[in-house]
Amino acid sequence: MYLKNLGVIMAHKKIKGYQLSNDTGIARSTLSKHKNGKSKQIDFKTLETLTNYLDCTLDELFGVVPYTVKPD
Repeated sequence: MYLKNLGVIMAHKKIKGYQLSNDTGIARSTLSKHKNGKSKQIDFKTLETLTNYLDCTLDELFGVVPYTVKPD
């Protein structure tokens, strides 16, 4: 599971990996895996913790690009 914008949000808010880990209780290795696209899964508690701590949405973390469906 790739949190595409985790590093960007951290840099924008001037939050270092060790600080995020210490403040949230999420292991630095886990954060690194999510940031670098190396993790295979992510639990909802981790997502909730990150969005609350970073004051962002899931769309912002995942880098979701909205699209519209055009009828045929």
